[in-house]
Amino acid sequence: MRHSQRWLWLLLVGAPVAAAASFGAGLAVTDRLEQDNRFCIACHVSSEKRLHQDKYDGFLPVDGLAASLAAAHHGSKREPFKCVDCHNGATFTDKLMIKTQAASDTIAYFLGNFEEPRSMRFSLGNRLCRTCHFKAGDTTGKKASFHQADDHAKLPFLCYECHQVHLQTKRETQFLERDVVQPLCDECHSKL
Repeated sequence: MRHSQRWLWLLLVGAPVAAAASFGAGLAVTDRLEQDNRFCIACHVSSEKRLHQDKYDGFLPVDGLAASLAAAHHGSKREPFKCVDCHNGATFTDKLMIKTQAASDTIAYFLGNFEEPRSMRFSLGNRLCRTCHFKAGDTTGKKASFHQADDHAKLPFLCYECHQVHLQTKRETQFLERDVVQPLCDECHSKL
């Protein structure tokens, strides 16, 4: 085999193998780092405010009470609940999409071309909520709830469209806000 053929073979075989190994190592490293919520807010937008700091602050109880759905999960029996428990997705495909987006965001951040996202760019769908809440609104032994009503069982809405995750609201309302939920209800119940 000629010297140039060896280089070509190394390039054609070695580059993809190296890229796959690097991606795998990156997944392993970030998976480990994401076990600490402080890692999720460690990037500095300015010297005064960290990226996602307000989301993290809302993740913590206020005066011992859950002020958001995220805080309620944080204080649940499944301790310690971490940001990544929701933001990593429910499936392997979710994880790959999120890690790819995170890699792109990291590059943008270091190039100085990054803004705090206003929403999720990759929908985690209801499949994420159902990893723990298999039957939404389970009312065993009780009168049928909203989620068990035949007309509501197949609504095209995502769980977190109604149950606001990071918005500060009251546990008693199941983290529902009238201003958010009413327009969704009105799509079918406009005459009520």
